[in-house]
Amino acid sequence: MKKYILLILFTFLSIASQAQSTFGYIKEKATGESIPNAVITDGSRYVVSNAYGYYSIDASSSIINVNAYGFSTAKKNASEAVNGRLDFFLEPLHSDIDEVTVKSKSLFQAELNMPRMSRHSISAADIKSTAVLFGEPDAIKILQNLPGVNSGADGSVNLSVRGSSHDQNMIIIDEATVYNPSHALGIFSGFNPDAISNVEFYKSGYSPKYGGKIAAVVDIRMKEGSNQQFHLDGGIGNVVSKLVIETPVVKNVGSLMLAGRYGNGALVNTIAEHLFYEGGSDHDIVKFYDFCAKTNWNLSASDRLFASGYMSHDKFRCDILLQDNNQEWGNQTATLRWNHIFSDRLFSNFTATASRYDYFQQQEKDVRDFKWTAGQSEVTLKADFDHYLGNLHLTYGADLEKHWYNPGQVDPLNAHSAMLPHHLTKKDMTLGALYINGEIKFSDRFNASLGARLSSAYNAKRYTRVEPRAALSLSLGDNTAIKASYAHTAQFDHMLTNSVLSMPTDIWMPVSKIVAPETANTFSAGIHSALADGAVELFCEGYYKRMDNTIDYRDNANLSMNEDVDLEVKKGEGRAYGVETMAKYEKRAFKAQISYTISLSERRSDEINSGNWYYAAYDQRHNLSATTTIRGKKNEVSFVFKYHTGGRATVPYTTFSYDGVALAQYTERNGYVLPVFHRLDFSWRHNFPDHGRYHSHILFSLYNCYGRKNAYSVFVKGNEYSMSVADGYMMYLYRWMPSISYCFNL
Repeated sequence: MKKYILLILFTFLSIASQAQSTFGYIKEKATGESIPNAVITDGSRYVVSNAYGYYSIDASSSIINVNAYGFSTAKKNASEAVNGRLDFFLEPLHSDIDEVTVKSKSLFQAELNMPRMSRHSISAADIKSTAVLFGEPDAIKILQNLPGVNSGADGSVNLSVRGSSHDQNMIIIDEATVYNPSHALGIFSGFNPDAISNVEFYKSGYSPKYGGKIAAVVDIRMKEGSNQQFHLDGGIGNVVSKLVIETPVVKNVGSLMLAGRYGNGALVNTIAEHLFYEGGSDHDIVKFYDFCAKTNWNLSASDRLFASGYMSHDKFRCDILLQDNNQEWGNQTATLRWNHIFSDRLFSNFTATASRYDYFQQQEKDVRDFKWTAGQSEVTLKADFDHYLGNLHLTYGADLEKHWYNPGQVDPLNAHSAMLPHHLTKKDMTLGALYINGEIKFSDRFNASLGARLSSAYNAKRYTRVEPRAALSLSLGDNTAIKASYAHTAQFDHMLTNSVLSMPTDIWMPVSKIVAPETANTFSAGIHSALADGAVELFCEGYYKRMDNTIDYRDNANLSMNEDVDLEVKKGEGRAYGVETMAKYEKRAFKAQISYTISLSERRSDEINSGNWYYAAYDQRHNLSATTTIRGKKNEVSFVFKYHTGGRATVPYTTFSYDGVALAQYTERNGYVLPVFHRLDFSWRHNFPDHGRYHSHILFSLYNCYGRKNAYSVFVKGNEYSMSVADGYMMYLYRWMPSISYCFNL
């Protein structure tokens, strides 16, 4: 493998040019924050700024133009550069401009030419302008409106991407892993939208710098905080209240961002009272909070230092789910990053992260009074490099991770408890990786991305996997491109769960002597097009994914407090394929998007379902989503409509008697199709007149406008004589659910 990587590196270097380069940062003028994914062009070539706003270009013209989504175009003469360094400070577009070109033609052409596909970049403005549950903008739920993405259930933040389960996604905030990105069992995501700068979402074909999961990547970046002036953003609502503070510590040098969000105690409890078909309980509790902080410092012209942290906590109780049972869970992450510019062509980022996820449930008012606790944590060290060599953008690096797992322990709460202490054996895993990738511009029409990742994991057994990645882009004129990608990915831990929902009782476990790493081979191809000077975007992609060593469970599996839980896991294979289409229109005050996916996701194991293929629980054959936003100076309205065929479940359909005992007979694995899902959401924002720097608005939203009873879960009732799906009943989330909040900023 070392020879293979050296050969790739030698090939890349041999085709690289060595012309004089211009380099620097792209930043927002009002705050000093970095702007990623900006397009820098000299008219004949272009480059894209990285996640920290850094760029390097071999300019063949004296004029350099910079374009970024949501910002005015900036241009400078290359002669203004000092020792090759030329920074740009962009101003945001204003909604009162009569003719607003939201995305310039050069931006579209750059996106079309880039050998990247199945990727969506979501800005903070995109997040805030979409109607969602309880009027709270949501960085995760907005991804559910994209093609190829299914949710596990109504209201859930889970993401099933191209036939994979939600535990096969990598979700990171400032490069630190978040294991459970949800509040209130998935009703809200765990991230304060006002503290987020942007979200990069990759469905497949992503860079080999990402590793450890076989499905999608959700890369969330916090705001850096303004180093120019004080900013305050906040909101008070009937469900959620929040506050974000940004302030310079030393102007132009250092900044601080603090953000907090809280589910409003007794007001939030009304959620639980209306949560399910059977109604709530006076004892039901839904409480949560999250907090994040970030500081960044310009230590010198070549050095920047970032430190950030995130934490969330939930307390949940719903007696219809678990009688007299309290559940709590929480995430904590910490990130320390140092950016250093070695030369006009070489940018580096050194990162240390720590993540922890703890969860427990407490049984009360029962002789079984006990507390069950589990969790996991990890520490990661990474070094990443961006090397700009003319027509070649080379990225390479390494990371080292240490993981610890506590699969569960039970402790009695008092002397009267009938439970005895029981602690499962704790586990750990060491994971290391090297990667290299090159984006190569062969011509004005043809671009490629080639790379590989070498991963090695060790606990009770060592596993090593080579993960090649490749992507191609061929332009058919200025407005259309054909793209294709291939990715081999590997996953070295897995989640034990019997639900498509995010439950705090889900347990993460590393690979073992019995359970090998999951792997996937994903092929994608599609056509992307931009029309009407970029106002219209169209794309159609098809994909095929083959998965090996997928995990499922034997019938009646015991996943709770089982020292030999690996024996309950049955390895198998999976396949998923589909076609995704999406059309977007954005110009002036109108924005619309419609997406449709037809797909199939199946699993097979020799020891399940008689060895026959069966549908995955999150298989949804048809999935349609449409969003519309109409903006004005004082008012903005947004609609979201979603439709998809029902997911899958294994349910009892009859009973039979054996030796005088009534037993349930189940459908084949995931053989029951849940009812069709559809829902319309609406939000209205009214902007009040400004008072100097003080801006405010009121936000009203109506979730599920026509009161559809969409299935959250299905139960089957019966007796010793008969049982069928017809005897079942359905739990559902809210029918009509209005919300209102007052938001402000200065």
